[in-house]
Amino acid sequence: MICKLMMSVLAAASIAYASHAQRIQPPVETYGRLPSVIDAEISPDGTKVAFLKQIGDGREVQVYDLANRTYTHRFDASHLETRNIEFGDSDHVLLFASAAAGPKRSWNRRAELDAVIALSLKTERTIGLLSREDRILPYQLDLGDIVGRLDNGQLLIPAYVGNKGGAIRRNLLRADPDSGRGFTHGTGEFDTQEWYVDRSGSPLVREKYDFKTHDFALEVHQNGKWKSFYSERGAVEYPLLTEAVTENGDGLYFRDYLERAGSYGDLSVIRFDGSIERGLPGDIDHILTDKNRHALAFQYAGASPTYRFVDDTLGENYGTVRTNLPGATILISSWSEDRTRVLYRVFDGTQVDYLMLYDSETGKALRLASVREDIPAEAVGRVYTVNYPAADGTQLSATLTLPPGKPLEAGLKLPMIVQPFVSVLATDHQDFNWLGQFFASRGYVVMQPSMRGKSIFGGAYISEEDEDSRQVQLEDIEAGVRAMVADGIADPERICAVGLSDGGFTALMSVAAYPDLFACAASYGAVTNLATLLQDYQNRYLDDQINAGWQRLIGSTDRHVLEAASPMGNLDSIDAPLLLIHGDEDLTVPPSQSRRMTQALETADKAVELIILDKGDHWLSESETRLAALKAFSRFVDRHIGAGQPAP
Repeated sequence: MICKLMMSVLAAASIAYASHAQRIQPPVETYGRLPSVIDAEISPDGTKVAFLKQIGDGREVQVYDLANRTYTHRFDASHLETRNIEFGDSDHVLLFASAAAGPKRSWNRRAELDAVIALSLKTERTIGLLSREDRILPYQLDLGDIVGRLDNGQLLIPAYVGNKGGAIRRNLLRADPDSGRGFTHGTGEFDTQEWYVDRSGSPLVREKYDFKTHDFALEVHQNGKWKSFYSERGAVEYPLLTEAVTENGDGLYFRDYLERAGSYGDLSVIRFDGSIERGLPGDIDHILTDKNRHALAFQYAGASPTYRFVDDTLGENYGTVRTNLPGATILISSWSEDRTRVLYRVFDGTQVDYLMLYDSETGKALRLASVREDIPAEAVGRVYTVNYPAADGTQLSATLTLPPGKPLEAGLKLPMIVQPFVSVLATDHQDFNWLGQFFASRGYVVMQPSMRGKSIFGGAYISEEDEDSRQVQLEDIEAGVRAMVADGIADPERICAVGLSDGGFTALMSVAAYPDLFACAASYGAVTNLATLLQDYQNRYLDDQINAGWQRLIGSTDRHVLEAASPMGNLDSIDAPLLLIHGDEDLTVPPSQSRRMTQALETADKAVELIILDKGDHWLSESETRLAALKAFSRFVDRHIGAGQPAP
């Protein structure tokens, strides 16, 4: 059956592993640490690359000069809670940071505030953008949202402004990266939610949505006036999710809100004359844009993504790299403004992801850094893509990671970790997965199954009208597990589901749905009761949009429906031991979700462990908490299904 299962191997066919290859097992601390390189960005002029690196317990921005092959700047960014970086222009590195704050008037619990800090490479000073503008209203959640860049280096950021006792508007501001000051660039209204600009940076489109009346409108700036080219009255949710300006500058790419499906559909385009072309072909996951969000290329979903280019220079650069790295996962990371120098993230299945720069003018490629510098190639488990039929015959796929030195073949009968993706709302690429690779290094085969349908917190389409459809994703997981067992890859007595966030929800639901398949399950930051989560969100946020948003993402606000679709509503079906881990500072899924689940399981006299990690957030963004979670996962899984040789 192996020939029917295997779809592709993510590595050149010439690379083989000997059966007697020495097993490399780096310490657990190696996997628990955050990646050496968190983010990387090439400058607009293509002369330098900025790295955000994890240095011990802190983070540092390092700027690398490509001509001289030396690091010219190092900046300690630990105190800023830096998440990622970009270049504003070639002389300024932008640090995108967030911090917990609250409660405030617009919310009654802690929330994440976003901000942008500009680092001048000339003066080595930092300044928070819009931090010195007294007309800007405080405690805005999205002041890190840059929608365009001017040739003079100023950055375009929407923000609520207003004088005491006067009208409040959401204007488009020019932020000076050297002073932090903001200047009005475009005047909006209170219900202005989004801005788009033309290639020169001038205001082009205003997106408006009134949270009280639910009126939605798109306006284009033509002949010195704002003209509506699309409107909808009483829209319970955003009817259009806009993403980018068309390459011709004559419209916007968007996704329709599909009320029946409860989600946004395929990519479409609306022109400024009001004409609409719906459903562009292909499963487009992401649009690559220039500095002012005009389309350059389309990235199609898949374990190894592909691209369609509207910018010829970028397309030619990628085509050359693609030809020279057959079988690898190649992600376009960033590019120079003329698109001749492009930074790629590459995973070839034989080593940790690495960053590579290709210069189409010189024809030279330069390997810059490994994402994880302390994991040797010999310790990387081979990554495969396998396919198998669902219960209804639909062909599904999964990512399979084997222990180092193990080829994909029948009769392995290894203990298996089923690791649901963090979210099926986003594409999970075939790359170095730190959790999966850790388990593979300990002798487990790791399966990351694909699942059909929409999901948030692991839930399928949850509605009163489509009760059967909520089981589709769980059935897809079941199909993958049984295929691995039937082929002799997995030991049927030693299978455990392990997931983070949304994947944790799915792991718990899988154990409840198919108790005969799983010997255990473990989660981090998982939702256990959708009904109480909705109540928590309603208490946390004061605007009435939370119910509409929940309806779109989840499909129902009915308490009984939500409980039935949650692990807490399926306690009677859970026989396997569980491990629930949660961070005590999780602002996305409160730790009460795991605490209440633990109490209910203990009352029912079922096996459960609960670990609350001090200073842990939802994203395991600190090495200390990531390592603690990983060690707990490892102890739990080893105890219940064991690694190493197949069970007798």
